[in-house]
Amino acid sequence: MKAACWAVAFACFAAGCQQHGRQDTRYALGHVVIFWLKDSGDPETRSRIVRASDGFRSIPGVLRVDAGERVSTARPNVDKTYDVAVVIWFRDREALEQYQVHPKHQAMLRELGPLIDHTVAYDFTRPRMVR
Repeated sequence: MKAACWAVAFACFAAGCQQHGRQDTRYALGHVVIFWLKDSGDPETRSRIVRASDGFRSIPGVLRVDAGERVSTARPNVDKTYDVAVVIWFRDREALEQYQVHPKHQAMLRELGPLIDHTVAYDFTRPRMVR
């Protein structure tokens, strides 16, 4: 059931990004990455991930980067197990693909990867805001 939900979500995502075979530029692409550290709660590693993520702002096609540590809360529906969350907004799907292989992203993976237990990523679209 869960796999079927993901398949439907992916199909809707893919359809939303394409318009008659061309990229639909009315939408931006969001990329959320949640990090769990091997040494959970380590303030130095958390800070290093946030600083490295801030450096992604200069990668072509990146529109915005927000990164920070988990906030403590008593709300029962909020996950209290992760360490850092990063949200990156891209111009389009191609920009996300280029980011994945960009030297800054690859350097972060090499440098901080050994300190990370695991990650979960979510990609989604939203209407592009016109200012």
